[in-house]
Amino acid sequence: MGKSGSGKTSMRSFIFSAYRPEDTKRLGSTIEVEHSHVRFPGNLVLNLWDCGGQKTYMESYMDTQKGNVFSAVGALIYVVDLVSTEDDDDTHEWDADLRYFRVFCLLHKMDLIEPSRRKALYMSRVADLRHKAREALQMHSSSPNVPDSLQMHCFATSIWDASLFRQIEKHLAHLASICSASEIVLFERATFLALSYYTNLDPEAKQPLDAPMVSDEVNRDQDKDSDKVLLEGLSDSMLLAHNSLRQSTGAFASDRFERISELVKHFKIACMDANQQMQALEISTPEFGAYLDVLTSSTYILVVVTTPAIVLHTPGLCASHRISLFHSSLARNAHFDSNAFVERLEEAGIDRKQADVLVTALTGVINESIDNFARGLVDFAKLKSEIQLLERSDFVMMKSENERLMADVEKLKQRLREEITRTTAGVRLDLNLEKGRIRDESAVHALKIKEVDTRIESEIAGIRTSIQSAKFNVLQYLVGVATGAGALLLAYLRMFR
Repeated sequence: MGKSGSGKTSMRSFIFSAYRPEDTKRLGSTIEVEHSHVRFPGNLVLNLWDCGGQKTYMESYMDTQKGNVFSAVGALIYVVDLVSTEDDDDTHEWDADLRYFRVFCLLHKMDLIEPSRRKALYMSRVADLRHKAREALQMHSSSPNVPDSLQMHCFATSIWDASLFRQIEKHLAHLASICSASEIVLFERATFLALSYYTNLDPEAKQPLDAPMVSDEVNRDQDKDSDKVLLEGLSDSMLLAHNSLRQSTGAFASDRFERISELVKHFKIACMDANQQMQALEISTPEFGAYLDVLTSSTYILVVVTTPAIVLHTPGLCASHRISLFHSSLARNAHFDSNAFVERLEEAGIDRKQADVLVTALTGVINESIDNFARGLVDFAKLKSEIQLLERSDFVMMKSENERLMADVEKLKQRLREEITRTTAGVRLDLNLEKGRIRDESAVHALKIKEVDTRIESEIAGIRTSIQSAKFNVLQYLVGVATGAGALLLAYLRMFR
């Protein structure tokens, strides 16, 4: 919720509909309530209501549609235009019902403020909001159902900055220990919000998930808030001195995940403009290596390695294998008992020297024959293995081609779904704009018709007055004529008697 023109629809389109900041300029005013359903991991569906901020709509939300708009509400996000000069009108709309909600107040359009003035202006507005919240609690302190405090979170936001993305911190230490990663971040696939992460780059800066926020509670008995409370929702990227990812102290920036989300979203949009689908991203530098890929159907995972000895490896399509069937250097011995054969030759009358020469020659001939026979078998085995390898390679190629075609089909389906979603959103916005224009024209025509009716009624009333006046004059004239005629008649009668 929020006043008209505060940037609610632009923020929603930037996060959930893949709009660029400059594309939001063509968005029109929201008519009544626009519903959005966003699916998250774990079959969770976010039902987001974008309420129009015109004064008539705000009055109807608080009056006639109160039971419909505020039933089963998980959280109220109230957007305040930080550069608006009508701050009292903004805060007046929600202070009466503030005590019933857990409120997230977004101080929007921070990019329109000079960086040197952002900190002071943000602290001033947050202090004013918390002061008005205390006044609302004190005003209803006599009611037994009103608590002494309420939950309220304030954040500085802008669609031209990465601060719209707030991460949910969670350990992924087991996966990091397996792959020796320095940092692992899990992103939601549709919005690229950082869902969870693990890091050992800056262990002291990591906080548990259930750590309470500093500005979580507004107590009606508290007079003033500290600077730490007022600045809790101001991102480092909003400040003037924050212009690098790594700060001067050597520690990593606290908003690096929002920056990564913003950069990857722009890269994804650029791929869509080029009729391509982003599948994975690998970056290698002398200081670090990063690999971004699909983890599940609804999440991406980013693995960051800062140790030079660890190299990110992405497997190729196939690997070459060398198989040696026989060792060419295999030593071959005689395939019979040469000493026994020499003795038998000596018994037959051949001397020792001749017997040794014959056995040596016969051994060489037998070994050559066995070598030729074995060489033929080796060639045949190689041929068979090569045929099997070719068949296997053809099968692998066909399988990879099939997988590539299936991936292309999935990309086309995804692109078609995204185009349908964007077209539907554009048509819906155009219809809402046309509906609002027709309503405005109808209101103008109704006002003109009412003015004409009023003018006609006034003319008829004037004519009636003129008729009544003329009637009265005629009656006076007739009475005067009748009186004069009667007087003449009486005088005539008296004269001739």
